[in-house]
Amino acid sequence: MAEKLGRAAQLQFERQATGFTLNATVPFDVSAKEFATLHDSLIKRIKDLTGCPCLSGQVRVVLEGRFDDVLDVNLDTGQLLGR
Repeated sequence: MAEKLGRAAQLQFERQATGFTLNATVPFDVSAKEFATLHDSLIKRIKDLTGCPCLSGQVRVVLEGRFDDVLDVNLDTGQLLGR
């Protein structure tokens, strides 16, 4: 069975014709403190992408909730992945 690690958000970047989309998936019951930590990380990633720590129309941020105890499965082998 997969080893359960600490709570985490997943960030995924997609390059678009007019900038980037940043998808952030967080635990369903994310706390205010966790969200503040995520916010700081998002700003740093946006600065890495654009050179500016702002949402100047170049980056679209999508925030999605994820239920706890979700299992990741390797689609080649069917094995559970560590989390």
